[in-house]
Amino acid sequence: MFLRSLYGQMVAVLVVLLATLLTQLILSRDYLGTLANNQELISTYSQKVGQVIELERDVIELQRQLLSYNETASESTVQQFNSAMSRVEETLANLSSENINSQEITRMAAHLKDYQENFLSVVEGRSNQISLIQNINKKLKSILHDNKKRINETSLTWLQIKVHIYSMDRAMFEYLNSSDAEFISEFKKDVVEVKKLLSKVKSNTPLIKQINTISKQFVRLTQVRRGYIFLVKVVMAGSANEFLYI
Repeated sequence: MFLRSLYGQMVAVLVVLLATLLTQLILSRDYLGTLANNQELISTYSQKVGQVIELERDVIELQRQLLSYNETASESTVQQFNSAMSRVEETLANLSSENINSQEITRMAAHLKDYQENFLSVVEGRSNQISLIQNINKKLKSILHDNKKRINETSLTWLQIKVHIYSMDRAMFEYLNSSDAEFISEFKKDVVEVKKLLSKVKSNTPLIKQINTISKQFVRLTQVRRGYIFLVKVVMAGSANEFLYI
């Protein structure tokens, strides 16, 4: 009877030990599975965080290249801008393919598209400004150098005309440097004075036509310049900030 009781106790202890061991094995397997899943999630999120950091860096690079182009109008700057744009598009495509915040990705893609189109407008606006500046400068020089036979070079009228022509040229470049409306007014005043002086000159019609053309081109230049500055400093800066916020 004692042996049976001892045997039963041993069996009971073994059953408990086996049950405990089996439970630990199951729990350990579940724990290892959970740990592996967590490590995979951490690795995945680390990768995504890295992509977001790269995305932020490349968007900042886009803005930097935009400002650089505004200063230099360099072709290499355009190439670097396009290179950064390609990297941003690739990163967005990778995030989009993995269905990560698809709504936000769509919003960022829309901002990116607008940013790229606006940059093309910036390049075009800069080209238009250069063309207008060259045309105005060329016509001003033409009045100074190609019309000496029309006006007695030593006359007071001609000297006064020359002073106002030089003043117009200076006012134009001062305006381009500062965007100050004061220089627009100064340019227009010089136009009025030159036309008054030319009215005293015989055969003045061609010269007055040139001055009128210069005046119209300068007005066009100021319009293009205002649109250009607004695009660079307001529209595109706002798009970049909104992109980074998202």
